[in-house]
Amino acid sequence: MLGFDQWLGRTTILVSYWESLDHLRRFAADRAAPHLGPWVAS
Repeated sequence: MLGFDQWLGRTTILVSYWESLDHLRRFAADRAAPHLGPWVAS
């Protein structure tokens, strides 16, 4: 992830910037990545 912006006004928005769609897909599918625990718990 290259960065992100977040705005909490009347509408909540979170935008993330990735090097490419392939990088995002690899991160999403990576079972060793830090997002997996919270993702599974939700």
